[in-house]
Amino acid sequence: QGAYATVGPTHATISSGAANNTGWSAVEIVFHEISHILIEPIQKRLATALGDRLRDHSVLWHVVQFYITGQVVRDVLAAKGINYEPYLYSTGLFDRAWGRYREAVEQHWRPYVDGRITLDQAIERTVKQVLGG
Repeated sequence: QGAYATVGPTHATISSGAANNTGWSAVEIVFHEISHILIEPIQKRLATALGDRLRDHSVLWHVVQFYITGQVVRDVLAAKGINYEPYLYSTGLFDRAWGRYREAVEQHWRPYVDGRITLDQAIERTVKQVLGG
């Protein structure tokens, strides 16, 4: 495993030998692992919004976490003139493992990261699209 985190206390472990944990991706992975403590409220709200369909979409919160951390790192680096492709894309993780969430997450969480919609709106719109409503 390339990286993991424990919560209570929060502790992140990142493998320096993992091929994907190099360069700016390593920074994103550190941010991602530490943000496991920050994603908990979003995870709970997504679970509530998914209701009895949570079992079918239990990984959605983690896709959202990868997306948010990747976009924030990309945006910070872009402001410094550095071109960065977030981990979800550079590793093919989105398409390989979570393709069914890609459109909904990109469509509704980019506006949230940009401050154009609220967290409630991002959750509501994502869940509605994921559930086909």
